[in-house]
This record gives sequence, structure tokens and C-alpha cells, in this order.
Amino acid sequence: MFSNRKYVNPVHALFALVVSASLLPTAMAQFVQQGGKLVGTGRSQGGAVALSADGNTAIVTCYGSQPVGGAAIVFTRASGVWSQQGAALAGTDGVYNVFQAWSVALSADGNTAIVGQPLDNANVGGAWVYARTGGVWSQQGAKLVGHVARADYGRSVGLSADGNTAIVGSGGDDGAWVLTRKGGVWSQQGGKLVGSDSIGNSFQGSAVALSADGNTSIVVGYSDNGGVGAAWVFTRTGDVWNQQGGKLVASGRLNSQLGNSAALSADGNTAIVGTWVFTRTGSVWSQQGGALVGSGSVGNGDGYSVALSGDGGTALIGGPYDNNNVGATWVFTRTGGAWSQQGGKLAGTGSVGFSEQGGSVALSSDGKTALVGGVGDNANNSSGRDGAAWVFVNPAISTDPSISSIGVVNGASFLPGIAPGTWISIQGVSLSSVTRSWTSADFLGSSLPTQLDGVSVIVNGKPAYIYYISPTQLNVLTPADTTQGSVPVQVTTANVKSNVVNANAATLAPALFTFSQQGGRYVAAVRSDGAYIAPPDLITGLPAVPAKPGDIILLYGTGFGPTTPPSPIGQVINPAPLATPVTVSIGGIVVNPQFAGIVSPGLYQFNVVVPNLPNGDNAVSIGIGNSSSQPNVFLTVQR
Repeated sequence: MFSNRKYVNPVHALFALVVSASLLPTAMAQFVQQGGKLVGTGRSQGGAVALSADGNTAIVTCYGSQPVGGAAIVFTRASGVWSQQGAALAGTDGVYNVFQAWSVALSADGNTAIVGQPLDNANVGGAWVYARTGGVWSQQGAKLVGHVARADYGRSVGLSADGNTAIVGSGGDDGAWVLTRKGGVWSQQGGKLVGSDSIGNSFQGSAVALSADGNTSIVVGYSDNGGVGAAWVFTRTGDVWNQQGGKLVASGRLNSQLGNSAALSADGNTAIVGTWVFTRTGSVWSQQGGALVGSGSVGNGDGYSVALSGDGGTALIGGPYDNNNVGATWVFTRTGGAWSQQGGKLAGTGSVGFSEQGGSVALSSDGKTALVGGVGDNANNSSGRDGAAWVFVNPAISTDPSISSIGVVNGASFLPGIAPGTWISIQGVSLSSVTRSWTSADFLGSSLPTQLDGVSVIVNGKPAYIYYISPTQLNVLTPADTTQGSVPVQVTTANVKSNVVNANAATLAPALFTFSQQGGRYVAAVRSDGAYIAPPDLITGLPAVPAKPGDIILLYGTGFGPTTPPSPIGQVINPAPLATPVTVSIGGIVVNPQFAGIVSPGLYQFNVVVPNLPNGDNAVSIGIGNSSSQPNVFLTVQR
């Protein structure tokens, strides 16, 4: 029998699990992959992508195609099915070895495309415009060219909604150029757009974007001020362009770097540059909130590519270096000026190797169709990389349950990997018609419920135990199973079965519960007197204090495996210590836990004394066997 100081009662012990469920956004539908990956005729596909306003036309660059050295591929969607439209688009007057198709943009109706290539003609650069009539594409006019040697003209491109105004970034020439179309003929409008108050070689034009009416443009210089980066906004009155306000720079994050990607809302009043959002009131620009950092990321690189919906209320952020260059994409939505992540990260199925998904992204005007490029997909040492693109949709109305492509994750870390008796999160759409957690009425004696309001989950042919249901998220306890490797997971609602998503099962899947704020950076910890341990004001309405050396704190996790005596999975249990010793590390110091074991179904508790640590954030990890909890989890300390 354990003394009260070794564990807390089950109601208190469920604290971390309740936090995990209740603080995640669950009211909005999540994106699910539509069909298989898009692969056209070409190599290194997906370096840049664009979508029409309705999301039914997509264009994907393939800058390694032969014999022209690169091209752009158009895909169209009919009844949810995507197919390539015609041959790849390749300019007739490129200078070989040109590798056409570095950057790309589409008009709102999808009938005008501009494709840029800064490497054309020994880095002078160029851009090509194509027009579609009756499903047939043809080049419109001659190549648009830069004005100086090594101008890198075409490094970035943008189009207005009607396709009659184009902007072309010229990083090597430090600026951007605007062109307009009249009667099918393109001509330059005014001089080069170059922002004032730059510091050093800012490389302006590395990313550009236009508003729908073409009267607002944003030009990014990623290397301004020694790599801090900046962006400049320009507006057009008549045919004259002028800079609007000072340069935009990021604030509020250590070593803030603005990034090398940009997008504008249709009205031009919302801009996203890297992971920062700026809004315009009148003619004054200001930063809106902090950096948008996706949860569940493994590594860094988010903000490499960005896109905005027409109303500026949905943002897509790509991170091609996530998870050792497999890549991923995150969706954020804005409510009342506050941004929050929508669902888990997007990673398309069918990828091969280090696909670098998220290297390019695009979003339809309504924010319900997303296109994600992965230029590194299916790399081969002898023939290069095939590359691909993935389409995700956010259905406004769906009657059948659907699990998102990477929708089965550990319920504490929200990373792939499950184990027997582990809390997992299943994310998707139409997973339930109601939102609730289990109550005592749902239990049959000491057995946990395997269904709530008709919602059930099968993991490798065995029923899981349902704790929480909502339209877009389920929290369930995995059943006892010795199978390792890929196992199928399926949701049933009102006798309608979802798609099957495979999850990787192992003997252990250790993870620590965290507060969902700031991307799950801070471990969900409780002091022995019941006080929550976290940076003050981390969670609105929840008082919290930093830890102090000498404090006894309680950490919570899942997926740590068997206990002694064994704790039956799927039953109400008594606390029991782990069968295998754990190694708890805080701030690099190994501490001996006073208690390490299970305290309620699937929920493990670790009682530790905070060692003598410096002020600030100190990394926390718990290892067991050959496994360890997720990285980048911290405990904040204040002496």
C-alpha cells in the first residue's frame, strides 16, 4: 500500500488528461488528404505550387525536367478526382541549362499562370506567362526578363485575381518589378520596388505577394540586417507605386528571423511573412500576436512557405525540415484577432523517403483546399528526385467519419507511435455528433466504456476504451495487444465506418503530458500542495507558479508500460509502480523519483524533487528501457 504522498487520487491524476482534451481546438473540422499524391510528368516536382481561388486548378513546378530543364504541371479537379491537364508548361525561349519553374502563381479563375526562374541565362532570370482557353494552355508573349546581370529575376512571383497585374521578385537586383497586361500584352509598370531603410544586402524580392485587386504588394528581404529579415509594403494609386510605412520586422521571439515567404489576404489587409502575421488598419501596419509555431513539430523550419485564405482568417505554414526532412504543414485559424492551430500537422500519405513536404504551400480562397509540395519525394541517387504534391480538404459538411492522414497520435506528445494501454488522440472529421467525456454512467462495473453515444474505435481488431469524443477529436485508451509494427485503426459512428489509418505500435510509447499553449512547450506539472507549475499567465484563468529547487512536483505521462503487480488494461485500477525503472532528467540532472507508476487507467505519475537548477526553462525527459519521452519539453524554474 502506498502513502498519500506517493500518488494523488484518480480525479486529480486525470488533471493532465483533461487539460489535453479541453484545451485543444475541437470545434472546427480538420483537413484530410484528398486522393493520392499528385505526380505528373517531370522530376523534382513540388518546389513551388499554386491554386486557383476555387481550389479546382493546381499548378506544380518541376524544375528538373528535360530537355528544357524544367516546367510547370497543371492539375484539375473534377468530383474530387485530380488529373494532369495537358503537357507540362515550358517556355520556348529559355536559355539552357535554365531549369525553368522555380516560382509560380495563378489567377483566381486559374486561367493565367506565371512561372519564374532566376537561373535563366546565367542568373539574369526570367518569367513566363501562360493562358488557358478551353482547357488548352499556351505561352502568352515572350519571356519577361531582368534588367541587370545576375538579377535573379523570377525568384518569386505573384498575380492579382484577374491575372492582369504581376509582380516578379528580383533578389539579386534587390527589389521587385510590377507588370500589367492589356490586350494580352505585358509591360512594366513603373520602376523597381525597393524598400527604404534596409540594412546591408537585404535580398529584397526573395518573396513577393499581391492583393486580389493588385493594388497592394509585399516584398520580403530575408537577409536584411544580417539575416534578421524584413518586409516592405507598397500600394498603387493609378499607375504609381509607393512604399506604405516603414519596413515590417518580427518581435517577441528569441533570435526572431522574419522568414523567406509571404502571402496577402484578398483585401491586402492581412499579411503573413514566415510565421508572423501583420495587419493593416487604415494605412498603418502592426504585428498581430506572436509567431505561429505548430505543435507536434520535430526539428525546425516551419514558416519556410506560407499561404492565406482570401479573408485572411486561415493560414497554412509549411515546414519541409520537420521530422528529419519528411516535412509537414500546419493550419492556423483566426478568431477575434487571436490565432490558434487547427488540428494536427498535415503530412501526406504515400511519401517515399525525405519528401520535404511543406517546402511549398497554397490555399484556396475559402481556405478549404490546401496544396502541399514535397520536392524531395522518392529520391534516387542515380536519377535525382521525383517530387510530388498532396491535396488536403476541409469539408464544410461531412456525414461519414474520416480520420486524417496522420490522425492517430500519442495523446500526450501528439507524435506518431502507440503502445498497449496508452492514451491516444484520433483526429479527423465527423468523428462524433456530440462533444463529451465519459461519466460514471458509462462504466460497466469496473470496466471502462468501449463506446460513447455510438462512437467506438477498433485498434488492430480489438475495441479501445473511449474517454472523450468530439466531431474532430477522440481520446481513447488502446487495448492490450502484443502486436508490434503497423496496426489498423478505425472509427465507427452510428454503424458507419471511417477510413482505416495505420499506426505504428510498439511495446512502449512514453510521453509526457504538456500544456497545449506555446506548442506544448511546458510539461503539465503539479506541486505536492496542488499548485500548478508553469510560467505565470501561461493559461488564462489558471493560476500557475514556476518550480523552485527542492519542490516536490508531480509529472504525468502515458505509454510507460507494465507495472508490478500488473494493472489490467481497460479496468479501474489501483496505483502500482512501474515494472521497469525509469530515468528522470531535469535540466540535464538525473533525479531519483519518489514514485513512478500508474495511478489511473493509462495515466502514469512521477513524483520528483526539483534539483538545484538555474532560473529559466529546463528540459525534462523520462527514459524507460530504450525509449524516452518526447523532446523539447520544459519545466520553468524561478528561485
